[in-house]
Amino acid sequence: MQISYKKLNISTIFLVDLSSEKYSKTQFQFVFLELFCKFVFKLSLFMNWKSLLLFYLLLSGILSFAQQGLTHSGDSDHEELGLHIKGRNCGTMLHHDHLLKTDPNYKYNIENIERFTQEYIQNHANAKTSTIVTIPVVFHVVYRLASENIPDSRIMEQLDVLNKDFAKLNSDTNLVPAVWKPLHVDTQIRFCLAQRDPSGNPTTGITRTSTTKTSFDIYADDVKFTATGGKSAWNTSEYLNIWICRLSGGILGYAQLPGGPVATDGVVIDYRYTGITGALSPYNKGRTGTHEVGHYFNLRHIWGDYSGCSPDDLVSDTPLQDVSSSGCPTFPKTDACQPSSPGVMFMNYMDYSNDACMYMFTAGQRTRMQAAIAGPRASLITSMGCTPVTNLVPQPDLNNAQISVIPNPNTGIFQLIYNVQNGKNFKVEIYNALGQIIYVDEPIHFTGLYHRNIDVSRYSKGLYMVRVREEDDIYIYKVQVQ
Repeated sequence: MQISYKKLNISTIFLVDLSSEKYSKTQFQFVFLELFCKFVFKLSLFMNWKSLLLFYLLLSGILSFAQQGLTHSGDSDHEELGLHIKGRNCGTMLHHDHLLKTDPNYKYNIENIERFTQEYIQNHANAKTSTIVTIPVVFHVVYRLASENIPDSRIMEQLDVLNKDFAKLNSDTNLVPAVWKPLHVDTQIRFCLAQRDPSGNPTTGITRTSTTKTSFDIYADDVKFTATGGKSAWNTSEYLNIWICRLSGGILGYAQLPGGPVATDGVVIDYRYTGITGALSPYNKGRTGTHEVGHYFNLRHIWGDYSGCSPDDLVSDTPLQDVSSSGCPTFPKTDACQPSSPGVMFMNYMDYSNDACMYMFTAGQRTRMQAAIAGPRASLITSMGCTPVTNLVPQPDLNNAQISVIPNPNTGIFQLIYNVQNGKNFKVEIYNALGQIIYVDEPIHFTGLYHRNIDVSRYSKGLYMVRVREEDDIYIYKVQVQ
C-alpha cells in the first residue's frame, strides 16, 4: 500500500486568526508595505543616494511597525515566536513531516504499519474486545523555573483525565449529540503510573530533571535526551514516556506516531497545558494529553491535516471535515464537506476544539488504536511496568480481587488500582489510625481495573487503611503517608 502525504498548510497548522480586528490591521500593514515597496522601487530609478538613504530609514520604521503588528500583546504564556496562535496547536504532524524528510526508515515503517492497520480493521470491523489493556506511563518533568516543575497532583490529574476519557467515564459524555452517541465508546485502554523502573526498582512513575534550557523544540526532540538538557526515555517498548516541559513555537504538545525512532518515542506536553489545576484556559481540562496520546496510538487529526474534502483521518465513522475546528462551536457545525446537520464532529478528541468542547472517541478510532496495540505497540502489553516490586498484596478473595496503591509510601497523593472481577458493586473508604473515616466514594459498579486518584495530603502523616467493600466482602490495604 502506498500512502501519499502532503505538506501541511501552515495556515491550518497555526490557525492564525486573520478575521479578527487585530489581524485585519496586520493584513493592512502588509498590504501597505507591499505597495510601498513597489512605489519605492519605481521611485528609486529617479532618486540620488541621499534620497535613497532617507527612504531606507523610513522603510525600516515601517518594517518595525509591521513586525509589532504580529506580536501578541496579551499573556506571554500564550505567545511564542511573535505569533498569536488561535486555537489548539498540536505539533504531531509537523514532527511527522520532519521525520519523513530526515529519517529514511520512517516512511517505510509507517507504510507497513498502515498496511497492518487496514488489515486489522477489515478483520475486526469496529468490534469491541473483551480485554482491557493497561499501559504503564512514566512522566518526565523537565524544568528550569519553579513554575515549570509542576506538582505530583497535576500529574495525577492528567493521568485521571486520560483514564476517564479513554474509558468513556468523563463527566461531559452527556454532551455528545444524540446522533453520535452510538459511536461514542470506551476504548478499553487504561493507564497506570509505572511502579517499577526499567531496572526493576520501585518507582513513583515520575522523574524530575532540572535544565538550563528555556524551552524545547519539536524538531530537535531535545527534551528526550539527557545530553541535550532533557531526560532520556525509559525503554519505549515497555513504557509510554510522557515529557512535561516548556515547548517553543506555541505548541501545546506533540506525539510520535508509531514507526518513528525508538529513542524518541512518546508524548510531549507543555507544562502549561498539563492536568487541570493551574493549567491555562481554555486548555485546562487535560485534553491536550488525551489528544496527543490518541496520536501515540496512531490516530490522525479528524480533518485529515490539510484542507478540502478529500483528506481523511483513515477512520470510517468520523465525518469528512474541511479544516480544523477552534473554540467551542455550536452543534451542528457545518462546512463545505458537511453542509447539513449533523455537520462535523468538532467534539472529537482529535479535532482542535477547546478542552471543554471535546469529549469523545468513536468506535472506528477505538479499532484503529487497538490495531496499534496489536501491532507496533504490542510490547506494552507484556510490560511489567504496572506491577509493583513489593507493595502489591494479594487479597484472600474468591474472585481474585487485588488492590494496588501507587506510590506507597507517598505524600498523601496516590492512585488506587482495584481489580474488579465479574462486575461487582463496591465502595472505597479510607480510615486513619484512630479508625476515623477520612475519605469515602459513592458505590460503584465496574468490571476490570478501576483507577482512582486520591488526595489525603491535608491530613497528618502516618498509617492509613484503604478499605474496599465489595458486596459481601471487605478488602484492606495499608498506605503509609510520609
